[in-house]
Amino acid sequence: MSQSTLSSPVDLFRHAWNRFSSRWSLAVIISLATSLLYLAISVLFAGAIVGFGASLTLGTAIAGIIGWIVLMILIAIYFTSMMLVLMSEEKTITLGQTMMRANKVYWPLFITAIVSALTIGGASLFFLIPGIILAVYFSQSQLVAVNEGLKGQAALRRSRAITDGRWGAILWRILFISIIVSLIDMIATGLIKLVGVSASDANNIASSIAALVTGPLTVAYLVEMYNDLKSAKGEKGNSGLYTALTVVGLLIVAGLISTVALLPEQMGGTFKSEWIKALDESGRLNINSSSSYDWHWGGSVSEDNQ
Repeated sequence: MSQSTLSSPVDLFRHAWNRFSSRWSLAVIISLATSLLYLAISVLFAGAIVGFGASLTLGTAIAGIIGWIVLMILIAIYFTSMMLVLMSEEKTITLGQTMMRANKVYWPLFITAIVSALTIGGASLFFLIPGIILAVYFSQSQLVAVNEGLKGQAALRRSRAITDGRWGAILWRILFISIIVSLIDMIATGLIKLVGVSASDANNIASSIAALVTGPLTVAYLVEMYNDLKSAKGEKGNSGLYTALTVVGLLIVAGLISTVALLPEQMGGTFKSEWIKALDESGRLNINSSSSYDWHWGGSVSEDNQ
Protein backbone atom coordinates (compact mmCIF):
# COMPACT_ATOMS: atom_id res chain seq x y z
CA MET A 1 0.00 0.00 0.00
CA SER A 2 1.25 3.44 -0.87
CA GLN A 3 1.91 5.50 2.22
CA SER A 4 1.68 9.18 1.30
CA THR A 5 2.39 11.80 3.92
CA LEU A 6 -0.62 12.76 6.02
CA SER A 7 -0.78 16.52 6.56
CA SER A 8 -0.78 17.87 10.08
CA PRO A 9 -4.15 18.98 11.52
CA VAL A 10 -3.10 22.62 11.22
CA ASP A 11 -2.11 22.20 7.57
CA LEU A 12 -5.34 20.35 6.85
CA PHE A 13 -7.30 23.19 8.42
CA ARG A 14 -5.39 25.81 6.44
CA HIS A 15 -5.98 23.98 3.16
CA ALA A 16 -9.61 23.40 4.11
CA TRP A 17 -10.07 27.12 4.77
CA ASN A 18 -8.64 27.96 1.35
CA ARG A 19 -10.96 25.40 -0.26
CA PHE A 20 -13.96 26.76 1.64
CA SER A 21 -13.16 30.42 1.00
CA SER A 22 -12.94 29.82 -2.77
CA ARG A 23 -16.59 28.69 -2.85
CA TRP A 24 -17.98 30.08 0.38
CA SER A 25 -21.02 31.80 -1.12
CA LEU A 26 -22.46 28.63 -2.66
CA ALA A 27 -21.55 26.62 0.44
CA VAL A 28 -23.44 29.06 2.67
CA ILE A 29 -26.43 29.01 0.31
CA ILE A 30 -26.58 25.20 0.51
CA SER A 31 -26.24 25.29 4.31
CA LEU A 32 -28.91 27.98 4.62
CA ALA A 33 -31.28 26.11 2.31
CA THR A 34 -30.79 22.98 4.41
CA SER A 35 -31.58 24.82 7.65
CA LEU A 36 -34.63 26.59 6.22
CA LEU A 37 -36.05 23.37 4.77
CA TYR A 38 -35.52 21.56 8.08
CA LEU A 39 -37.25 24.42 9.89
CA ALA A 40 -40.19 24.54 7.46
CA ILE A 41 -40.80 20.78 7.65
CA SER A 42 -40.50 20.77 11.44
CA VAL A 43 -42.92 23.70 11.81
CA LEU A 44 -45.45 22.04 9.48
CA PHE A 45 -45.12 18.74 11.34
CA ALA A 46 -45.47 20.39 14.76
CA GLY A 47 -48.46 22.36 13.50
CA ALA A 48 -50.12 19.16 12.28
CA ILE A 49 -49.53 17.44 15.62
CA VAL A 50 -50.95 20.39 17.54
CA GLY A 51 -53.85 20.85 15.16
CA PHE A 52 -54.89 17.21 14.92
CA GLY A 53 -53.32 15.83 18.09
CA ALA A 54 -56.56 15.46 20.01
CA SER A 55 -58.09 13.31 17.29
CA LEU A 56 -55.04 11.20 16.44
CA THR A 57 -54.61 7.66 17.67
CA LEU A 58 -51.33 6.97 19.39
CA GLY A 59 -50.30 4.63 16.57
CA THR A 60 -50.94 7.31 13.94
CA ALA A 61 -48.93 9.84 15.93
CA ILE A 62 -45.99 7.44 16.26
CA ALA A 63 -46.14 6.57 12.54
CA GLY A 64 -46.12 10.29 11.75
CA ILE A 65 -43.05 10.87 13.90
CA ILE A 66 -41.20 7.97 12.24
CA GLY A 67 -42.17 9.30 8.80
CA TRP A 68 -40.88 12.75 9.76
CA ILE A 69 -37.54 11.27 10.89
CA VAL A 70 -37.16 9.28 7.66
CA LEU A 71 -37.93 12.38 5.56
CA MET A 72 -35.35 14.41 7.46
CA ILE A 73 -32.73 11.69 6.89
CA LEU A 74 -33.45 11.60 3.14
CA ILE A 75 -33.12 15.38 2.92
CA ALA A 76 -29.96 15.39 5.05
CA ILE A 77 -28.24 12.90 2.76
CA TYR A 78 -29.17 14.90 -0.34
CA PHE A 79 -27.74 18.14 1.02
CA THR A 80 -24.70 16.21 2.28
CA SER A 81 -24.16 14.92 -1.26
CA MET A 82 -24.32 18.49 -2.58
CA MET A 83 -21.76 19.72 -0.05
CA LEU A 84 -19.43 16.77 -0.68
CA VAL A 85 -19.63 17.37 -4.43
CA LEU A 86 -19.02 21.10 -4.05
CA MET A 87 -15.99 20.65 -1.81
CA SER A 88 -14.55 17.68 -3.71
CA GLU A 89 -14.27 19.55 -7.02
CA GLU A 90 -10.86 21.12 -7.54
CA LYS A 91 -12.42 23.91 -9.57
CA THR A 92 -15.42 25.99 -8.60
CA ILE A 93 -18.77 24.86 -10.03
CA THR A 94 -22.22 26.38 -10.25
CA LEU A 95 -25.25 25.44 -8.18
CA GLY A 96 -26.80 23.69 -11.18
CA GLN A 97 -23.66 21.62 -11.79
CA THR A 98 -23.51 20.75 -8.10
CA MET A 99 -27.12 19.55 -8.10
CA MET A 100 -26.66 17.52 -11.30
CA ARG A 101 -23.69 15.64 -9.88
CA ALA A 102 -25.38 15.29 -6.48
CA ASN A 103 -28.32 13.60 -8.21
CA LYS A 104 -25.93 11.03 -9.70
CA VAL A 105 -24.14 10.21 -6.44
CA TYR A 106 -27.18 10.40 -4.15
CA TRP A 107 -28.11 6.70 -4.08
CA PRO A 108 -24.51 5.40 -3.78
CA LEU A 109 -24.04 7.85 -0.92
CA PHE A 110 -27.40 6.90 0.62
CA ILE A 111 -26.64 3.17 0.49
CA THR A 112 -23.13 3.73 1.86
CA ALA A 113 -24.38 5.91 4.72
CA ILE A 114 -27.07 3.39 5.72
CA VAL A 115 -24.76 0.35 5.49
CA SER A 116 -22.08 2.22 7.44
CA ALA A 117 -24.54 3.21 10.17
CA LEU A 118 -25.90 -0.34 10.47
CA THR A 119 -22.42 -1.90 10.54
CA ILE A 120 -21.13 0.55 13.15
CA GLY A 121 -24.34 0.13 15.13
CA GLY A 122 -23.97 -3.64 15.05
CA ALA A 123 -20.35 -3.38 16.20
CA SER A 124 -21.28 -0.90 18.95
CA LEU A 125 -23.51 -3.54 20.52
CA PHE A 126 -20.30 -5.24 21.67
CA PHE A 127 -19.18 -2.80 24.39
CA LEU A 128 -19.14 0.27 22.08
CA ILE A 129 -15.36 0.23 21.44
CA PRO A 130 -15.55 -1.84 18.21
CA GLY A 131 -18.09 0.65 16.89
CA ILE A 132 -15.72 3.56 17.54
CA ILE A 133 -12.89 1.70 15.81
CA LEU A 134 -15.00 1.05 12.71
CA ALA A 135 -16.34 4.61 12.71
CA VAL A 136 -12.79 5.90 12.21
CA TYR A 137 -11.99 3.28 9.58
CA PHE A 138 -15.22 4.12 7.69
CA SER A 139 -14.79 7.90 8.04
CA GLN A 140 -13.80 8.22 4.38
CA SER A 141 -16.57 5.98 2.99
CA GLN A 142 -18.89 8.81 1.92
CA LEU A 143 -16.10 10.58 0.07
CA VAL A 144 -15.22 7.25 -1.55
CA ALA A 145 -18.84 6.91 -2.69
CA VAL A 146 -18.85 10.42 -4.17
CA ASN A 147 -15.42 10.36 -5.80
CA GLU A 148 -14.79 6.71 -6.67
CA GLY A 149 -18.26 5.44 -7.55
CA LEU A 150 -18.27 2.67 -4.95
CA LYS A 151 -21.22 2.05 -2.68
CA GLY A 152 -22.28 0.03 0.31
CA GLN A 153 -19.80 -2.47 1.68
CA ALA A 154 -17.37 -1.88 -1.20
CA ALA A 155 -17.08 1.78 -0.11
CA LEU A 156 -16.53 0.66 3.50
CA ARG A 157 -13.75 -1.73 2.51
CA ARG A 158 -12.14 0.95 0.36
CA SER A 159 -12.28 3.42 3.26
CA ARG A 160 -10.76 0.75 5.49
CA ALA A 161 -7.89 0.33 3.01
CA ILE A 162 -6.99 4.01 2.74
CA THR A 163 -7.09 4.49 6.51
CA ASP A 164 -5.11 1.33 7.26
CA GLY A 165 -2.21 1.91 9.64
CA ARG A 166 -3.32 5.46 10.45
CA TRP A 167 -6.23 4.93 12.81
CA GLY A 168 -4.78 7.03 15.64
CA ALA A 169 -3.63 9.83 13.31
CA ILE A 170 -7.06 10.03 11.67
CA LEU A 171 -8.86 10.02 15.03
CA TRP A 172 -6.68 12.89 16.23
CA ARG A 173 -7.41 14.90 13.09
CA ILE A 174 -11.15 14.32 13.46
CA LEU A 175 -10.97 15.40 17.10
CA PHE A 176 -8.99 18.49 16.06
CA ILE A 177 -11.67 19.79 13.70
CA SER A 178 -14.33 18.93 16.29
CA ILE A 179 -12.51 21.07 18.85
CA ILE A 180 -12.23 23.95 16.37
CA VAL A 181 -15.96 23.78 15.61
CA SER A 182 -16.78 23.71 19.34
CA LEU A 183 -14.59 26.77 19.95
CA ILE A 184 -16.31 28.66 17.13
CA ASP A 185 -19.70 27.79 18.66
CA MET A 186 -18.55 28.95 22.09
CA ILE A 187 -17.25 32.26 20.74
CA ALA A 188 -20.45 32.86 18.75
CA THR A 189 -22.56 32.03 21.81
CA GLY A 190 -20.57 34.43 23.97
CA LEU A 191 -20.97 37.26 21.46
CA ILE A 192 -24.74 36.74 21.22
CA LYS A 193 -25.04 36.67 25.02
CA LEU A 194 -23.54 40.17 25.09
CA VAL A 195 -26.72 41.56 23.52
CA GLY A 196 -28.84 40.20 26.38
CA VAL A 197 -30.07 36.92 24.92
CA SER A 198 -30.63 34.09 27.42
CA ALA A 199 -28.03 31.34 27.60
CA SER A 200 -30.20 28.63 26.03
CA ASP A 201 -31.45 30.89 23.23
CA ALA A 202 -27.94 32.21 22.61
CA ASN A 203 -26.61 28.68 22.24
CA ASN A 204 -29.33 27.72 19.75
CA ILE A 205 -28.94 30.91 17.71
CA ALA A 206 -25.14 30.72 17.72
CA SER A 207 -25.09 27.07 16.67
CA SER A 208 -27.48 27.76 13.79
CA ILE A 209 -25.49 30.73 12.52
CA ALA A 210 -22.07 29.15 13.05
CA ALA A 211 -23.18 25.98 11.25
CA LEU A 212 -23.47 27.97 8.01
CA VAL A 213 -19.66 28.16 8.09
CA THR A 214 -18.52 25.25 10.27
CA GLY A 215 -20.56 22.69 8.32
CA PRO A 216 -18.97 23.39 4.90
CA LEU A 217 -15.57 23.98 6.53
CA THR A 218 -15.70 20.55 8.18
CA VAL A 219 -16.56 18.92 4.85
CA ALA A 220 -13.65 20.77 3.20
CA TYR A 221 -11.37 19.51 5.99
CA LEU A 222 -12.48 15.90 5.42
CA VAL A 223 -11.94 16.32 1.68
CA GLU A 224 -8.38 17.47 2.30
CA MET A 225 -7.78 14.45 4.53
CA TYR A 226 -9.27 12.14 1.89
CA ASN A 227 -6.93 13.65 -0.74
CA ASP A 228 -3.99 12.74 1.49
CA LEU A 229 -5.22 9.17 1.92
CA LYS A 230 -6.68 8.22 -1.45
CA SER A 231 -3.40 7.08 -3.04
CA ALA A 232 -3.66 3.79 -1.14
CA LYS A 233 -4.64 0.89 -3.39
CA GLY A 234 -7.43 -1.68 -3.24
CA GLU A 235 -9.93 -2.59 -0.55
CA LYS A 236 -9.46 -4.07 2.90
CA GLY A 237 -11.65 -5.62 5.56
CA ASN A 238 -13.47 -8.86 6.25
CA SER A 239 -16.57 -8.93 4.04
CA GLY A 240 -18.20 -11.69 6.08
CA LEU A 241 -17.64 -9.85 9.36
CA TYR A 242 -19.01 -6.59 7.98
CA THR A 243 -22.07 -8.39 6.61
CA ALA A 244 -22.68 -10.06 9.98
CA LEU A 245 -22.41 -6.71 11.78
CA THR A 246 -24.80 -5.15 9.27
CA VAL A 247 -27.32 -7.91 9.99
CA VAL A 248 -26.92 -7.26 13.73
CA GLY A 249 -27.54 -3.58 13.07
CA LEU A 250 -30.67 -4.44 11.08
CA LEU A 251 -31.91 -6.61 13.93
CA ILE A 252 -31.39 -3.74 16.37
CA VAL A 253 -33.41 -1.41 14.13
CA ALA A 254 -36.11 -4.06 13.66
CA GLY A 255 -36.30 -4.50 17.42
CA LEU A 256 -36.71 -0.77 17.97
CA ILE A 257 -39.43 -0.57 15.31
CA SER A 258 -41.24 -3.56 16.85
CA THR A 259 -41.06 -1.93 20.28
CA VAL A 260 -42.48 1.31 18.90
CA ALA A 261 -45.22 -0.62 17.06
CA LEU A 262 -46.31 -2.22 20.34
CA LEU A 263 -46.54 1.09 22.19
CA PRO A 264 -50.16 1.87 21.23
CA GLU A 265 -51.31 -1.50 22.57
CA GLN A 266 -49.16 -1.33 25.69
CA MET A 267 -50.03 2.27 26.52
CA GLY A 268 -53.66 1.97 25.48
CA GLY A 269 -56.04 4.72 24.54
CA THR A 270 -55.28 7.45 22.06
CA PHE A 271 -52.68 10.11 21.53
CA LYS A 272 -55.22 12.47 23.08
CA SER A 273 -55.45 10.45 26.30
CA GLU A 274 -51.66 10.28 26.60
CA TRP A 275 -51.42 14.00 25.90
CA ILE A 276 -53.96 14.79 28.63
CA LYS A 277 -52.19 12.43 31.03
CA ALA A 278 -48.85 14.15 30.38
CA LEU A 279 -50.39 17.58 30.95
CA ASP A 280 -52.06 16.40 34.13
CA GLU A 281 -48.80 15.01 35.50
CA SER A 282 -47.02 18.25 34.67
CA GLY A 283 -49.65 20.30 36.50
CA ARG A 284 -50.79 22.08 33.36
CA LEU A 285 -54.17 20.35 33.22
CA ASN A 286 -56.89 20.50 35.86
CA ILE A 287 -59.42 17.72 35.39
CA ASN A 288 -62.73 18.83 36.91
CA SER A 289 -64.86 15.84 36.00
CA SER A 290 -64.94 12.76 33.84
CA SER A 291 -66.79 14.65 31.10
CA SER A 292 -64.96 17.97 31.02
CA TYR A 293 -61.48 19.33 31.46
CA ASP A 294 -59.71 22.70 31.51
CA TRP A 295 -56.59 23.33 29.45
CA HIS A 296 -54.04 25.56 31.20
CA TRP A 297 -51.38 26.13 28.55
CA GLY A 298 -50.24 29.71 28.81
CA GLY A 299 -53.84 30.66 29.61
CA SER A 300 -57.19 29.18 30.44
CA VAL A 301 -59.25 27.56 27.73
CA SER A 302 -62.20 25.32 28.54
CA GLU A 303 -63.32 22.51 26.32
CA ASP A 304 -66.16 20.07 26.89
CA ASN A 305 -65.66 16.50 25.92
CA GLN A 306 -69.14 15.33 25.09
